[in-house]
Amino acid sequence: MTPENRADFEVLLGDLCAGFNVPSSSRLEAYWQGLEKMPLAMFGRVVKFALGENGPEKIPTAPQCWRISHALRTSYQAPQPPANVDERAADFEPWDMVANRHLHEEVKSMAALGHFSGTEYRGHGVDLVLSASGVRTMATLRSWSAEWARTMKLADDDERADGGLELWRNCMKRAREEIEARA
Repeated sequence: MTPENRADFEVLLGDLCAGFNVPSSSRLEAYWQGLEKMPLAMFGRVVKFALGENGPEKIPTAPQCWRISHALRTSYQAPQPPANVDERAADFEPWDMVANRHLHEEVKSMAALGHFSGTEYRGHGVDLVLSASGVRTMATLRSWSAEWARTMKLADDDERADGGLELWRNCMKRAREEIEARA
């Protein structure tokens, strides 16, 4: 913690002491020195745990606060996806990430060439204000991007040799043909 955190630390320590019905003023400096290397957010988690249903019977000392913080870190489990989610959807596939990068670049280049009305092109990114036709265009591009990702997931190593760039170009060519046919 830093000196700027002192006021917030005092509030948390006050809450901890109040929860155990002990005065905080006499403990303030000892806890500040003993816990100065603990991040304030972690101390907040320690206080919440200590005051919770599984907390200790007596106010934890500074070393006990450290042990609680270590236990909280090691007991953390990453959230699990909901049980009703298709297992394939729970993991974002690497080819989906590549498809998103390719799609982002495609949209940037199309925006730079004026293919979207109301587009503000900034070079490093694209801010789109889409008309109804622009929404249909994006849906078509996303659809062909997803098709590319599905194909790459099923492709063998020979088909993936160029990273799927030839297939990506063909998918985007077909997407543009579909977009132009609607216009």
